[in-house]
Amino acid sequence: MNRILVMGQSGAGKTTFAEKLVDELIARGYPVGWLNADDVREEYDDWDFSEEGRMRAAVRMKELSEQLDREFVVIDMICPTSETRAAVDADFTIFMDTVKKSMYEDTNKLFEAPTCETVDVCFQKYTNQEEAACVAEKILRWL
Repeated sequence: MNRILVMGQSGAGKTTFAEKLVDELIARGYPVGWLNADDVREEYDDWDFSEEGRMRAAVRMKELSEQLDREFVVIDMICPTSETRAAVDADFTIFMDTVKKSMYEDTNKLFEAPTCETVDVCFQKYTNQEEAACVAEKILRWL
């Protein structure tokens, strides 16, 4: 299983891009799972956005991804700190660097933006389906 993290600030386009990426990988015949942090938080009724709550969410995403019988699992979440990103333990990281601040001040205080040099793919503007196809190709070549 290959874990793909799509991360960035709230409103950066993570979910929109993750959906396009999932569609691209499925269209190429790969079994793909998708975990959206908001959906998982709702399922577990866990809306704790403290540092501890965010770490718990990151660990939960990793554990849930391990339970899926898929070649790829796309994890779509803010993942605001280097510690939460390490807990997800992604094989491939996509940083949606399209929003510098979110509408949530607690997230802004915690958010440690990675540099584009420290992730596998970095988008600094809104993406489209064609870019999702290019990223899917990059992921498949990376394997």
